[in-house]
Amino acid sequence: MSLARRDFIRIAAGSPFIFGLGDLLGQEARRRAGPNWWEKALQRMKDGERPGLVFLAPATDEWPVPMAKALLDLLESGDSRAHEIFCSAIVTCLGPEVASACLPESATPGKVLVLESTGRVQSTVDLKLENLKEPAVFFETFDKLLHGADRARLSTRAEAVRGKLTDEEKKAFETLEADDLPVREKASAVLLKNAEALMPLLVFERGTSATPDRAARLRSLIDTYFNRCEEKTPGPRLPFGTRIAPGMDCGVDRDDVAVQCGMARLEGKGQRLLILLKE
Repeated sequence: MSLARRDFIRIAAGSPFIFGLGDLLGQEARRRAGPNWWEKALQRMKDGERPGLVFLAPATDEWPVPMAKALLDLLESGDSRAHEIFCSAIVTCLGPEVASACLPESATPGKVLVLESTGRVQSTVDLKLENLKEPAVFFETFDKLLHGADRARLSTRAEAVRGKLTDEEKKAFETLEADDLPVREKASAVLLKNAEALMPLLVFERGTSATPDRAARLRSLIDTYFNRCEEKTPGPRLPFGTRIAPGMDCGVDRDDVAVQCGMARLEGKGQRLLILLKE
């Protein structure tokens, strides 16, 4: 299967939420015995008390392309359900050889693994492309896989976080639905400030909220955290603005100048997805 230049550029740019996606499509995974991002992924699982969600690419040249495109489309979908999965877990993509180095006892190609926050493999299922096509299906499939059908594992992680809340954070959870707007805004600001550490509890509370308004406020916090993480990620990325990455032979770093490679100018969000590389 061939990959259009535009799609390759989008995918190779990678994402802060999917470790190794660029390596996978660039076939770097076949040349490296141990990617330097693997230890970072494991550390994020441990530090954030979050499970790992690991996609093991099938051992073919064709399969990683649709898998990576589907994952990237989910990341760019703007859908809160997709955001929640990416914020709930540390998502990783591994090619067959890298998987053998990182997870030597669980490296069967074409599988999806859930890792405990300690890095131990908890469960394994077959990798099915149809589960990556739509945010609703993606959420239903991987929410159950990550947290259990009754979300018991998420509940355990959430209660561990709850036990470490500061007085200010406890008050923020209590006043998230306050009648006074400034009080509500202050509560949201407090929770957002430490959303990285609070994420298991934010996700759990969103799913168990007694009112639609509380659920909506918590979902908004998760979405905001997701979008802020994208903005703060250094290096090549998938911007939602119109900026063309500097130093590229097909574009310029100005919002009001069209792409210079002979392709039709893209309008709106489409322009923000086109990042052309020098090579």
